Amino acid sequence: MDVDSDSDSDIDSESETNSYDNMDALLNDRFRHVAQAEGIKEGMNEDAKKFYDLVEEASKELYPGCKGFSTLSFTIRLYLLKCQHGWSNASFTSLLELLKEVVPNVNIPTSFNKAKTMVRDLGLDYKKIDACPNDCMLYWKEYEKDTSCHKCGASRWIVHPVVEADVLPSNKSHNIPVKTLRHFPLIPRLQRLFMCSATAKSMRWHDEERRKDDKLRHPVDGQPWKDFDNRHKNFALDTCNEYFMLSSLIPGPKSPGNDIDIYLQPLIEELKELWEVGVETYDASKNETFQMYAALMWTISDFPAYAMLSGWSTKGKLACPCCNHGTCSNYLKYSHKTCYTGHRAFLPEDHRWSANKRSFNGKVEHRQAPPLLSGTEALSQLEYVDNSFGKLKPKKDGPWKKRSIFFDLPY
Repeated sequence: MDVDSDSDSDIDSESETNSYDNMDALLNDRFRHVAQAEGIKEGMNEDAKKFYDLVEEASKELYPGCKGFSTLSFTIRLYLLKCQHGWSNASFTSLLELLKEVVPNVNIPTSFNKAKTMVRDLGLDYKKIDACPNDCMLYWKEYEKDTSCHKCGASRWIVHPVVEADVLPSNKSHNIPVKTLRHFPLIPRLQRLFMCSATAKSMRWHDEERRKDDKLRHPVDGQPWKDFDNRHKNFALDTCNEYFMLSSLIPGPKSPGNDIDIYLQPLIEELKELWEVGVETYDASKNETFQMYAALMWTISDFPAYAMLSGWSTKGKLACPCCNHGTCSNYLKYSHKTCYTGHRAFLPEDHRWSANKRSFNGKVEHRQAPPLLSGTEALSQLEYVDNSFGKLKPKKDGPWKKRSIFFDLPY
């Protein structure tokens, strides 16, 4: 069936415009409890005051009589276009200056830096961190100004072919990184959750409103959470909740594999700060500023990602992370694949499938479920594992490919 491309374009354009131009409604819905709270100025820290000033800015007209945009919604719309189409910072500033010239009473930032500050204070910004093309290291902290990888020697920058000097449009040079990580800071996003009174209350729902009848309805009902609370009683005294948050965008086109730890360093540093030091945060539901602490309890991933994060290979003879060195595996000669037939060991001893030879591997299953690998045992096995990263590292034998960066967390 043929479709008129013009009508499709109109529909997409209208849908896109509606989603972008509804910024005021989004902010009003997300932060309406903040804006309407009474006595909100008491107990606020400087970061909270700056944030509420920004929310108040969202209610200002872009210009007198404007109904479609506020200052904030229009600025974010422009900022999004800049990111989507690769505008330079200078061109973005020039556009803002032109708009101010055409509409003198328009209420918008006067430069890219001021627009970026607005987005950053809202908690929507990210940090760019250049990376080695072979995933050996980040150009971060003490390596921030390096121009080549100190492990493999690869250049930080895209190397352009040599051309004659008179062909170059100008004498100015701009280095373009080969690979860049985009890290979305965790701390300001957690702080923003507490700055909305409704959301702040939800952060304590599992402790204050959850039904506590020993039934498994929430992660807090699970044994790992209970064990964690028993080990860290002071931490457990303050209630909190869990959220799913985008932490990093790792550049492609190929998966970093076990080298993912290189890109997780900024996140781990934030998690350490949240555990050891905490950050001053304003709770709108209680109208008080408190020291917020946080801990990472679990990671959720598919099986290949589990291998990347944990360091245990999920393919080959010992692919099962539960059975680990006791994995029951069989190599299929003609398909050249490995199958795993030991799952019956987890059934009760008198289960009818335990004696079923025909449907499985031709054997009766008498084994008991292997014991789970404890954290102490895992760390013991990882004591002598080489933790080198990058595509040029030597191939490693055995199920452990690295010591996961998550094991560096102090809890």
